[in-house]
Amino acid sequence: MLADALGYPLKHEDSVGTIIIGSVLLLASAAVWFLSGILLAVLIGIFMLPLALVPLAIVQGYQVRVLKRTIDGDNAPPSFTQWGELLADGIKAWLIKFIYAIPLFAILAILFFSGFLSSISQSELAQASFGIFSIIGLLFFVGYSLLSLYLIPLGLCSFADDGTISAAFRFSQLSEVGLNGNFAVGWLLAVFVVVIGQIFGVPLSLLIIGVTILFYTRVVEYRLFASGYRQAIAGSQSNSEPRDMESMFSETGTE
Repeated sequence: MLADALGYPLKHEDSVGTIIIGSVLLLASAAVWFLSGILLAVLIGIFMLPLALVPLAIVQGYQVRVLKRTIDGDNAPPSFTQWGELLADGIKAWLIKFIYAIPLFAILAILFFSGFLSSISQSELAQASFGIFSIIGLLFFVGYSLLSLYLIPLGLCSFADDGTISAAFRFSQLSEVGLNGNFAVGWLLAVFVVVIGQIFGVPLSLLIIGVTILFYTRVVEYRLFASGYRQAIAGSQSNSEPRDMESMFSETGTE
């Protein structure tokens, strides 16, 4: 799975052009972010910030397309075509990520509000209770943060497979796939690739080679997610077939 994913971005006649476009989009976004930060003092930078999100959304949409093509069994990476569709899919993917992150925002809001009440309270019991509550809240925050790192790729794969945002939250189906060893292996390999990519890509991100490493590893990452998802789906379907045959034989026997 890993060897296939590492070579996946190059399995197309237009691979070099695709990698260059993806790298330029990431570089353009970083440049706009940097320029808008400089111009914040004159308020122009505020209006430039949304422009930095457009290239990132297109790259995110491309990653969704990688998921879809891999799940469909296509071993060739997609090209940057139908940019409007890429932008729309990227925004949808961000929405899915945001929805999964809502519990984290809720926990932080509760902790902040509880801390505010404790700060204005003179009761030692209230302050002690807040200390215990904070520890519990932080445990929930860390626990769900780790869980969301697993759930979000799973939800994005389901979204790419079905084409609807609601598919990313069909937890009965997601739990079956997520508990499958094939997806877990794909996820672990993807995390490994991302960590290595960040180690080498981030320090060189001001150069085109660093941005290229970051884009390349993102494509490999999503290929691994989708490969694990596809194998998990295939495994669950093959496991269900014997049960269906057994039920048919049992029904025939009763008749």
